[in-house]
Amino acid sequence: MGWKPETAARRAARRAQLLVLVVAGALLLAACSSARPTASRPGSTSSTTSSTTTTSTTGVPPPASGPTSTSTSTSIAAVASCSNAQLHLGEDTAKSSIGAGSADIALTVSNSAATPCSIEGYPTVSFYAASAGGSPLSIATRQTGQAPAPVTVDAGGAAAFYLVVGNVPVAGVGCTTVRSIGVTLPSSSVALSLELSLEPCGGAVGVTALEPLASLST
Repeated sequence: MGWKPETAARRAARRAQLLVLVVAGALLLAACSSARPTASRPGSTSSTTSSTTTTSTTGVPPPASGPTSTSTSTSIAAVASCSNAQLHLGEDTAKSSIGAGSADIALTVSNSAATPCSIEGYPTVSFYAASAGGSPLSIATRQTGQAPAPVTVDAGGAAAFYLVVGNVPVAGVGCTTVRSIGVTLPSSSVALSLELSLEPCGGAVGVTALEPLASLST
């Protein structure tokens, strides 16, 4: 058999087969290279660090929230009752008044001591024809005004009360001349004396309860 020259079609087919073989070999070589373990470079270190934070709780409780309550105990000493030795009887003309049919005479009980004292109730009043006392006149008294309440008389302060005196005859009962009075306070059995000129009419005089001088109405 004699040699036949290679046609162009055969040359193209052979080149295509050769190209396929080259590509397949390259793919196989790449696969083998990727499967091979990579050696560590000298001096290089690969490490993974895990960080764990631990919180410790002690047994001390947190401060309590909310308002803090403070308890304060205050001891208040009792105020002693007023005694005649520390009191002075007088008249407050600025608070006295004269109206139609009656007059309101403001009388004061001043505390001359260095400590306060307490007093409560209606004074007992006696009327005298002479300035030096003597036998009391037949003039009745009646309690009037508001009910009694405790009064603290500060050192240098005063309590007060009114005499409500009629100034016109009542039911045929005329007027009586008075030159002094005696006032016995609820906390005492001895009267305080005061020269006071009055002419009560109707046979009776009204007496109000003791109250602070500052609250006495004018």
